Amino acid sequence: MFFFKGSTFLKLSLRSYARTAFMVALVHCARCQQVARHDMTSRKLTFEIDKWKKEGYRLKQVSGYARKVKGQPAESPFAEADRFAAIWVKEKGPTQKTRHGLTRKSYQKTFDGMKKHGYRLVLVSGYSVNNRDYYAAIWHKITSVPLATHHFMSSQKYNKKCKEYGEKGYRPTWVSAYTVKGKDKYAAIWENKSGGGWVARHRMTSSSYQNSFNYWSSKGYRLAVVSGYERKKKSNYAAIWEKKSGPTLSARHGLSGSNYQAAFDNQYYRLSSLDYVDGYLVGSSVKYAAIWHSKGLWSKADLDHIDTTVKSNMIKWQIDGASLAITKKGKLVFAQGYGKADVENNLDASPKNLWRIASISKPITAVAIMRLQEEGKLTLDDKVFGPGSILGCAYVYFFSCLSGYDDRELKITVRHLLEHTAGGTSWNNNDSDGSSDPMFLDNSLTHKELIKKIIKERQPSSEPGTLFSYSNFGYCLLGRIIEKLTDQPYESYLKNVILNPMGATDMFIGGNTLEDTRTNEVVYYDSGHSPYGMNVVRMDSHGGWIASPIHLLKFMVNVDGFNTVPDYLQAGTITEMTTPSTANSWYALGWFINSSYNNWWHTGSLPGTKTVLVRISSGEYTWAFMCNSREQDPDVDALMWDVKNGINSWPTIDLFD
Repeated sequence: MFFFKGSTFLKLSLRSYARTAFMVALVHCARCQQVARHDMTSRKLTFEIDKWKKEGYRLKQVSGYARKVKGQPAESPFAEADRFAAIWVKEKGPTQKTRHGLTRKSYQKTFDGMKKHGYRLVLVSGYSVNNRDYYAAIWHKITSVPLATHHFMSSQKYNKKCKEYGEKGYRPTWVSAYTVKGKDKYAAIWENKSGGGWVARHRMTSSSYQNSFNYWSSKGYRLAVVSGYERKKKSNYAAIWEKKSGPTLSARHGLSGSNYQAAFDNQYYRLSSLDYVDGYLVGSSVKYAAIWHSKGLWSKADLDHIDTTVKSNMIKWQIDGASLAITKKGKLVFAQGYGKADVENNLDASPKNLWRIASISKPITAVAIMRLQEEGKLTLDDKVFGPGSILGCAYVYFFSCLSGYDDRELKITVRHLLEHTAGGTSWNNNDSDGSSDPMFLDNSLTHKELIKKIIKERQPSSEPGTLFSYSNFGYCLLGRIIEKLTDQPYESYLKNVILNPMGATDMFIGGNTLEDTRTNEVVYYDSGHSPYGMNVVRMDSHGGWIASPIHLLKFMVNVDGFNTVPDYLQAGTITEMTTPSTANSWYALGWFINSSYNNWWHTGSLPGTKTVLVRISSGEYTWAFMCNSREQDPDVDALMWDVKNGINSWPTIDLFD
């Protein structure tokens, strides 16, 4: 390790620190004028460089690395292929030249040619593919301080050069480590310029790198570069720290491609910007190391409060993974995933994961019904069953409509279904009354078969409109009403007419089994009841939706009654939808309501999931929280109030895409 303070050269031993730094990443962010890509082929990198150059973006950083080729034996000369990770920023600057895929010889020739024409090397990434070293580099046409650069250095030579240049007043500004035929090699840049102290280390294991990060961060040094590589079949790291102040910095290493993307998304939605990314191959696995800095729009204290509140409750309730999002005045101001989306495969959670939202499906169905009323396709007082009704005789076993339905069933209206006053205790999902939730009977039955069975065997226990009794079955019927009046499958109508126009495109009806899991959907955990033993598809209109918290809030801000985002429904319709019924002062048409504060919400709960969606009038906030376990019955509503009430200052940026 090398440590420089001013012009004095010191060699230090480092005390081990055990604290783990939890650090956590964007693809294209027009708002922050940054683009990041990883796992690009050489051709794709060339395409992206040309594409973003036309848009006014400059290549800030590029990292080359190898990926194993499936089906190729290890001894094959084609066992590996090159890949690239890169960052572009939208800013003006000196004329820039970039090259990649250069052999050692062609890199040196290119370097000499660039120097001759006044171009200065600012970055070089060494990487090995099939035991041959290659180079990617960036040059700028600038006159700057003197620099020195070397590539294909051994560890000993890199050590020697650090000492030699350090004593002459040069400081390392870049290092790239890579492995060729089992030997670690280094490419580096030194500049003769003033500045605070610096530290350069290499051949660090993952744990010693983490300890170094913790130590030097505590001493006021900021990580500038970290380069991963394989040594003795394990991950090793070379890094540079600089003694200087700056915004809050976060760094991660040893990330799989999926977890790098999750980290990227998490950092983006907490308003941090990607500074650096490095890809490297260890064994057969590609890993990533990355650095972000906070843009200062959130205070560190407020972010720490959110993180601590969520993480401490996840530990208390033994929750593996969770995700949340918050809007203020129609703008998405924060989103974050915590823990694991998939424990077995070690996949980190992000705000872009899909989660079962369970009964939060009911407000979505309610909005669709209210839309149909606005279109004149129904009224809330239309009868549901019997002659001249919406569903007519479709769900009776008898030739006569009237003889097939109970007298109370013939009185049921759309409004009764929305406000849970249709079937009394016969149709509710409260097992304590001796019955059971109709929607969890015989998973093999279709919607129609199940409805016919319940109509025949369970007559309403109360006059419609007189008793609030929460009913999944009632919302199953509302789904069939939507299908009947639109001549479309429930999911298709909701997506095409309601959700997609709102921008809430990342919402779907979930699958039943683990094999049916959608791309980016989390895994659900519950030892008492199988999360994969239910007919979730049949739950569609009462509990079948999956969504990311961000897209669920896109739905919410379009129906929240605030004037920040144009509402999808008319003001009068929203008022009607959120006015409590005479049977229950806390429930309206698909929404729980606190009339004193004009707050709306809905919760959701199924084996393996607990969720909440909230809209509060004071401050015009909405938020959503989702987790993939409910064994300890987590109070996710209270958790989110604790999060909101502990925040002192809110950013005004809008993170909605």
